[in-house]
Formats: sequence, C-alpha cells, structure tokens
Amino acid sequence: MIMGKGFWVTDMADRTIRPRSLRTLGERGFTLIELVVALVVAAILIGFAIPAMHTYIQNNRVVAQANGLIADLQYARGEAVATHGYISVCPLASAGGNSCDTTDGSYAQGWMVFTTSGPGTNYNSTTGTVLRVQMAPTTTTVNANSNGILTYDSYGQLWASNQVSGTSFTVCAISSGTSGSSAIVGSMVNVSSSGRIVSMPPQTSYCSST
Repeated sequence: MIMGKGFWVTDMADRTIRPRSLRTLGERGFTLIELVVALVVAAILIGFAIPAMHTYIQNNRVVAQANGLIADLQYARGEAVATHGYISVCPLASAGGNSCDTTDGSYAQGWMVFTTSGPGTNYNSTTGTVLRVQMAPTTTTVNANSNGILTYDSYGQLWASNQVSGTSFTVCAISSGTSGSSAIVGSMVNVSSSGRIVSMPPQTSYCSST
C-alpha cells in the first residue's frame, strides 16, 4: 500500500496476494494421520457405548415386564378383598387360551386373572369369569418358583400349592449374542403369604444364560 496525500492507495500486489492466501487456507483438509486418529477415537467410544446401551435396553424390558406382572397381582388381590371371593392368577397352557398350565412355573405363554370357586381351581367358564389376560412375553421370560395356580382369598392372602404360602417370580431379559450369566439382566418379584409384593431392582445375579 502506498500513502498519498490524506488517503491510502492500494497496491495491486495486495489485491492478488490476499485472496490467494485465503484460498490456500480454505483448501486445507484432514491429513491421513488425523483421519486415522479420529476413526480410532470413534471406535473406542462406540466400544464403550454399545454394552451400556444393551444393558439399558435390558433394564427397561425387565422393569416394564415386572411392573405389568405386579399390576396384575395387585389387581387380583384387590378384587379378592373387594368381592369377598377368590381370584386366581395362573400361567396359560397355550398362548391366547383360557386353560391354566399346572405343570411348572413357566409363564412363557402369558397368564390370566379370573374368578374361581376356591384356591388352586382351574378356570371353568360356568363358575368363573376371566378378568384379565396377559399376552406371552416376547422380550423377557417370567418364571415362578411355585407350580400352577396362585389364588388370593378375601383376606388378601396368597394361596400357592393349595396352601397359604408366598412365592417369587424371576423376570429375565431375553438376550441374543451374549454369553455368561453376567450378560443377562433380571429382576425378582417376591410375594409374601399375606399378599405383600416386593420388587427387587434389576441386576445380573438373578438370571443365567441359556
């Protein structure tokens, strides 16, 4: 630039050098080393994120299923007390059916809540009424430590195996692509003989891999 009388005169060299310098800076990109470093960092972050996300999804599935089971148990107990009758909860022998499976404690086909004439009595359409039906779980497994039908009486007590007795349920996430007992999240739902329900927070010690 050349200074004249009271004003500045721009040299032509400045006009050509400055745009060329800006253009040179704008054309700079990532070097191969920078790109490799960025990919390595991204791979490390993804490696940490995937197991955490997997556990998060398992926790949500287990909690949702356990809450659904608890809601049906509480409903059955409340109805038994309110109607001064017997209300049963039982695993279904087949998905979508209305017959109880009394062979084991698996709730793989779903379960139903129904009115009945006495503890441990299978559903009969002439003497009982189906109140609720829960579809077969698809993302979890539900198992009770007592076989067959659970019944609440008018005092809110739980009958299991034809006697006033407590029981417990294990709700486990169905996990694919993992191995080892530590890979599967589960929850425990304990029901006392008085009908009181306690749900344990999800953890990996309740379930084992199959």
